[in-house]
Amino acid sequence: MEVVLSSGIVEKLCTRLESESGKVDVRPTLDALYKLCSGLKKVIALSSQPGESETSLTRNCHSALSQIEKAVITFSQSLKNDENIQILREKAGGIILSYFPWCIQLPSVRRELIERHEQMEAQREKEKREIEEVELNLSRKGCEEGRQQEEEQKKREADRKRKEEERRRQKMRREEEEERKREEEREREEEMKGKEEEKRQRNVKEGVAAIEVFRKKKHIPIGNVLVKTGSGWTTLLSSTFGPQVVRITFIIRSVKKYFFFTGLIAAALTEQAKTYDNVVGKLHGGAGWMLHPSLLSVYHDGKESHEGSACKTGAVGQRVVMEADGRDGKRTLKLSQDGETQPVFFSNIPVPFRFAIQMATSGDAVEIVFGLLSCVQSRWDCPVQCPVSYLGDERSDP
Repeated sequence: MEVVLSSGIVEKLCTRLESESGKVDVRPTLDALYKLCSGLKKVIALSSQPGESETSLTRNCHSALSQIEKAVITFSQSLKNDENIQILREKAGGIILSYFPWCIQLPSVRRELIERHEQMEAQREKEKREIEEVELNLSRKGCEEGRQQEEEQKKREADRKRKEEERRRQKMRREEEEERKREEEREREEEMKGKEEEKRQRNVKEGVAAIEVFRKKKHIPIGNVLVKTGSGWTTLLSSTFGPQVVRITFIIRSVKKYFFFTGLIAAALTEQAKTYDNVVGKLHGGAGWMLHPSLLSVYHDGKESHEGSACKTGAVGQRVVMEADGRDGKRTLKLSQDGETQPVFFSNIPVPFRFAIQMATSGDAVEIVFGLLSCVQSRWDCPVQCPVSYLGDERSDP
């Protein structure tokens, strides 16, 4: 308040009210003076406590109030009865009635001012209530909108969680379905492997059981060993095979004059081979290796070739394996001796066919180890561990 009084603002406002009332709009000036009167009254009231002495600030406040009183009364008296200045009259009357009521002499005037002041206060109170009501409605509307937004947010969150849960359940169902399919596939694979193994076991005929056709009067079976009797070529024949991978294994147990032949014949030559007194490779539809040390050649459809380099000499204890692949696009026959793959093999073998083992000297003997009568793949590309290992490189058959 000291700063306000020292700034001269009171004098300026009073001067404007007294001298410029007809030139400018003095409503802001009256509003400012009204607020100044309120502040000055409060300072005076605080300084008028019992035991407190009057200060220079109090004196200055009284002086300022006197200036305002004089200016407002002068301004009020200068107003004419005109509807256009009704608002100015009411504002000035409000200041006089609120802070300088002793200046009102006539009861009628006093009453008029009081009524106008009460109307102004009622109007202010009405406007205040309207503003409060509008703010309250806005607040209620905001709260309602907030609740609606919160409910919508909760609903969206619930929908999101529901969808996430549904996706999780669908994922679990898919995973369970995939796992079930994988399990079924594993079971099918195991079942197929079991069936294949069972089939393979059924088709593996050990020992002499692998030989289906031979002249009993010309061979003496001793366990799994077949001993040749008498002179001249005799033939041991396996079962008949078609477009499949098969092999047979035997061990040479006795060698008299090295006349051993091993190979295959077309199944149609079976009856002829029973009594044929020569190597069956000389027949059209026959193929195989001559294990004699002075020959070591191959016969194919009656023709001999690769003399001295087609195979090894047959010897006591030698393990001999023949494998034939009768599948389309394969049609091959290969030979292994003591685990060593021989360099010459046959292609375009006849299908169906039989394995053939031949001996020509009395006292020659072979032990039939086993005959793998059906297999899924060739030993050369078969993942199944078989009893015989093949070593060495192969050269193509001319």
